[in-house]
Amino acid sequence: MAYDPKQTAAYFDDYGEREWRRFEDGTNTPASLEVSSALSAALHTRWRELEELLSPHGEIVAAPAAGLLKIESPPEPELRDLLVRLELDLGAQRGAVDGGEHMLALLRKS
Repeated sequence: MAYDPKQTAAYFDDYGEREWRRFEDGTNTPASLEVSSALSAALHTRWRELEELLSPHGEIVAAPAAGLLKIESPPEPELRDLLVRLELDLGAQRGAVDGGEHMLALLRKS
């Protein structure tokens, strides 16, 4: 799969819009509100703090990070694809979560 900046931007624009609507239309969960409220007050949240907020609401089944490689995107498609794959591999490692600019968590409700 080749990297397409326009397709990627369109995907995340749509995703962000859907996420924002969840907070406006009341379809978000109590856990989501609690975590979002707590995180918005923090300048930098560590994984253990996020884990403490989420664990009462269910089992954390995955926790990847993004923004680990803080470098300019190279113009060469092969090098850019390599860096994307490298960041995906690194971000999937549990120990890398604190080093990322963004942390995600997949929670299975109890």
